[in-house]
Amino acid sequence: MKEKDFIEFAKIIGKLKRTPRTGWKMRGVKNSESVADHTFRTALLGMFLSDMERLDTEKVMRMLLLHDIAESVTGDITSRKKYKNINKFRKLEEKAIEKILSRLSKKLSEKYLDLWNEMEDCKTKEAKFCDDIDKLEMMLQAFDYEIEDKKNRNRLEPFWRWDKNFPNKYPLTKKIYKVLENERNKNY
Repeated sequence: MKEKDFIEFAKIIGKLKRTPRTGWKMRGVKNSESVADHTFRTALLGMFLSDMERLDTEKVMRMLLLHDIAESVTGDITSRKKYKNINKFRKLEEKAIEKILSRLSKKLSEKYLDLWNEMEDCKTKEAKFCDDIDKLEMMLQAFDYEIEDKKNRNRLEPFWRWDKNFPNKYPLTKKIYKVLENERNKNY
């Protein structure tokens, strides 16, 4: 890999620091987090919880760090419903991540694309765990916004739908969600 390609790669993924999480903005949350903010906390939560669960933490960390990098090209697309065919949405993101990773060596690009696909396919225990951690972080952020401004409670209610947000229901994330939901209910 050439140094110039690495710099271009860094510039592309650097856009995540300036890409707001669209779902929060759509709900009227002021000063909402960026995609990079979300990715950072998601990766840390994944690391801690994966170690507790004795999963392949390195794999979990890599998946969580990679999971949203396509958004540096596509932006934060909040609803897959915009794409009547889920395969179109997946292809859009896959094309974006391939473009981003093409700046790296072929070997690294293939390795990271394989991990990204594994998380997207959500069939392995690590991928299911990552999917739940991604959603759990979103729930924690919704709770943070509700604590900051009580007006956010009604705006963010759709984010609290367990079955929609936690399709995998990994046992540990399910327990944490229930405690978080109880904390939320105590505050109101």
